[in-house]
Amino acid sequence: MKILTVSDETHNKIKDQVLEEENKIKEKSEVKIEIKNRWTGSVIYSSKKETMREAVVKAVEKGANLKGADFYKALFYGKGGNVKINKDQVEDFLTALGIVITN
Repeated sequence: MKILTVSDETHNKIKDQVLEEENKIKEKSEVKIEIKNRWTGSVIYSSKKETMREAVVKAVEKGANLKGADFYKALFYGKGGNVKINKDQVEDFLTALGIVITN
């Protein structure tokens, strides 16, 4: 075993770097799903949920504007849903799924 002696300043710098890296790892592990804008790639909503469906439900519950969201590879299926959204959110939600409403 070897012992390395460093100054307090160096010790603090190393400690800060380690803490910074630990925080980056923690942040990456916390965010599981990001809903991004299909045109700009910017993040519209981040979620710790396990599935895209759960993330979308939470986003809608929180009033997130999903217009322009990229759901190209998302799978939404099932029946008997119990998620409720406001009438004024329906058009944005359908648009986010790629469904265009025409008259």
